[in-house]
Formats: sequence, structure tokens, C-alpha cells
Amino acid sequence: MKNKIVIAFVSIIFAALIFAVFYFYNSRENKNENIENNTQSQTENNISENEDNESNSEIYAELNALKNSVYNFYENKKDSYNFYSIYGLLHVDKGDGNKIEVTPEMLKDEGVYKLSSDLTDAFFVYIKDSDFSEFKNNNKDELEIFTVSEYDYKYEVVPKEGSGFTVDKTKFADILLKYNLVHGEMRNPKIDSDEYKQIIDAARNYNAVFSSHWGIIDSKIVTRYMACDDLYAVAVLSIEGYPEDIKQYAFVYDNGWKVLKEGLELSKIPSADINQICPDFNLGLLPDYSIYDYKSVIKSDYKDIVNMLLENNIINKEDLPVIYSCGTDKVLYIEFNSGKKLVGGADSNGELSCNYVNNNKEAENYLKRFTDKVPSFIFKYDVK
Repeated sequence: MKNKIVIAFVSIIFAALIFAVFYFYNSRENKNENIENNTQSQTENNISENEDNESNSEIYAELNALKNSVYNFYENKKDSYNFYSIYGLLHVDKGDGNKIEVTPEMLKDEGVYKLSSDLTDAFFVYIKDSDFSEFKNNNKDELEIFTVSEYDYKYEVVPKEGSGFTVDKTKFADILLKYNLVHGEMRNPKIDSDEYKQIIDAARNYNAVFSSHWGIIDSKIVTRYMACDDLYAVAVLSIEGYPEDIKQYAFVYDNGWKVLKEGLELSKIPSADINQICPDFNLGLLPDYSIYDYKSVIKSDYKDIVNMLLENNIINKEDLPVIYSCGTDKVLYIEFNSGKKLVGGADSNGELSCNYVNNNKEAENYLKRFTDKVPSFIFKYDVK
């Protein structure tokens, strides 16, 4: 009996020893396999990371080449072309009034860039440097060109100077939203509206010339043009009795209308100047003329023509006096005390033709026969 117990005990010990050896061997195999798998996984991750880094490096290298091209284009053309931020995207006006988006394809056509097949979706934003302040240093509150390409559901952005950076789509969209041009309906305020009066008061309060012009106290403002949306406004104004002294203002609504910029009548390209200050300003508010282009030919003294009109019985003495007159070297507009409104223009031979009109629209249509672009600032504003 004792021998059986010993034999059983030895059998148990032997079985336990065999199990221990098997467990150790199997555990070692699993450990080796896990080490091998982890090593392979880490190797794959390193390879993937290296590939991403190499891919990013290649993208930034191509974006830098594209950035250099767009800046060469900008520097070489900025004196002859006008550059604009339209909805935050870089546009150019080559002098014909059309604002075209600057693209890699355009740069290729201009001969300053060899188009890369990997950057066909690249584009240029023309926004304030400070908009990317959380991604870069040396920020300025001025418009700057950034070269952008979409990659891996994000945007790779390259500034003029310094390293590129990544911006997620949501953040990028929020930045561009600042450059939205739509601020309500564009309109010409009616003369008897509160909006019209508030814009006139903003000009009067801003510029003392409207309160005392050459010694005339409480001078009467004569409006030549006005347009606004819910955020911005434009007005072309003068003082009664001085129709040649024309002023052009831009306004912003900030708890009431306030002058944003004066002196636009001195600007060669008002749209370019205002776009640099407020790139979200809807340029459609501006009149389709530049007063600067006419500054040397604006006139208001038409005594000789009025006498001629009298001699030819086109007007009567009862129509006099003239209460307002303004024009250029090609066209003229006269209002008489009788209420009559007369426009005239000279043909290629210098012969004057005149016609009575009821409103500015009729006046403009008539004067189109004498000039391709009617300087409608010669009319009084008549939106009622």
C-alpha cells in the first residue's frame, strides 16, 4: 500500500514537471512571437511615419516653389496690376476691371511656374497676416499672400516667410468667413429715409468742411451718389454752390454710421484702396467711376452755354436762374429754377447737342451717345 502511494506521488510530481516544462516552452514561444509582432508593428509605424514625413516634406517643397512663383508674379506686376482679396482668395485686375482669381494655372500661363501634377488643387489666400497668429510669429494686420494645398483632410499653409504649418478645415473655414462680402442687401437709400439722413450726418459730423465751408455756416450738402448694405456705405458729396469740390467717403455701421475712409476722390483706384483696408467690403457699393480720372476736366460754369440756349429759345428767362450745374469736357448737366433739367454733350466735331430729362436714368441714357462711360457724379442724387 505504501509503495502504491509513493508511486502515485512520484507520478504527480512527474506530471507537474512535464506541465511546467510545456508551459515554460509555450510561454517563451508566445513571448518571442509578441516581441516579433511588436517589433514588426513598430517598424511598420516607423516606416509609415517616415513616409508621411517624406510626403509632407515633398509637399512643402513644392508649395514653397509655388509660393516663390506667386510672389515673383506679385512683385513684378503690382505696379501695373491691382490685387484684391475676394472672399479671402487672391484676385488680380489686369486693368480691364475684371477681377480674376490667381491660380497655379494662371502662373503657368504667365510663364512664372511649371505646374506640378501634385498641386493641381493648390490655391492662394490673400488675408490678414494676423489671422494665422496662433500658427506663426511676426504677425501684421495687413493683407498677405499664403499658398495653400489640401492634404489628408487638412490644409497645408505656406507663408511668405518662415515655415509652413497645418490648419484643420474647420479653423480654416472660420478664418475665410471673415472675408464674406455679403452684409445684407445692397441698396440706394431713399432721400427721405432715416438711413440716408444718418449717413449724411456722419459725414457732416466727421468733416468740419460740411459745417462751415469757406465761411458758410451750416452749409447744405448736395449728394451725388449713395449706396449701402447693412455694414458699409459709400457717398459722393459736395457743398451747395461748389459743385466742383467733390468728396467721396466710405462708412461703416458700428452702433451708428461712422466715416471709415475719406479722400476716395483722390484715389486712382478706390476699389483697390478700400479692399486693402476692409477686404470684406462689397466693392459693388462703389460707383462705376473714379473721380480722380476727371479731376482736371470737372467744371460748373456754363454761362456761355446758357446764353446760347436763351438765344435759341431752348430755355426762357422764366427758367432762370441756374440752381445747379456740373459737367466735364464732354458732357454737362444743368438744373434751372423752373424745375427743368437739361443734359448735353459734344460730338467728335465739338458740336453741342442738348435734351431735357426727368431723372438721372434718362440723363445717363442720353449721354451715352457722347461717352462710353458716363460720369454720373455730375448729377444730383435723386432716389426717392
